[in-house]
Amino acid sequence: MEQVDILLRGHIDNSWSDWFGEIAIDHTDEGNTLLHGLIRDQAALNGLLSQIFHLGFQLVSVTSERTNSTSGEKEDEM
Repeated sequence: MEQVDILLRGHIDNSWSDWFGEIAIDHTDEGNTLLHGLIRDQAALNGLLSQIFHLGFQLVSVTSERTNSTSGEKEDEM
């Protein structure tokens, strides 16, 4: 699993949550939208980013971090 944070320009209405499945929608004080949650892998991230592109939202940044699949905690890097 991977924890993903996707920052989009502008406020996106919470009614879009059905389009993003388990991904939460939060609004920042700077007027942007933060999508965040767990995805299964890089292929799922690619699909999510493709959805964002096709919906016409402007991408600001993406961060993704692998987590321990059983507890949701970050994996130790070796």
